[in-house]
Amino acid sequence: MSYVSASAITDIFYITQKEHGKNTAREAIKRLLQVFYPATVTDKNIYKALELEWEDFEDSVQFTVGEAISADFIVTRNTRDFRSGSIAAVTPEQFIQTITDLV
Repeated sequence: MSYVSASAITDIFYITQKEHGKNTAREAIKRLLQVFYPATVTDKNIYKALELEWEDFEDSVQFTVGEAISADFIVTRNTRDFRSGSIAAVTPEQFIQTITDLV
């Protein structure tokens, strides 16, 4: 299964609607959700993220959610912040190359 964070969904909606309007943004999210499942953030993820004491709290939340869903990768432009985690952090380009190599 492939997941996308809830915060990424809202960010994508916001950016798309700003440029192309709400109807286009809604359609974009509907298409996104045909490929990805929303990754749910729970209170346990938040508490665990706080315990990590990472510099970037949003990254620590992403990481704890990734752990909870047994993610193989975290796709990010900022792989440096995930170095201390046990999930491979890859750039979007690296991820595309990885999945391309699988097919």
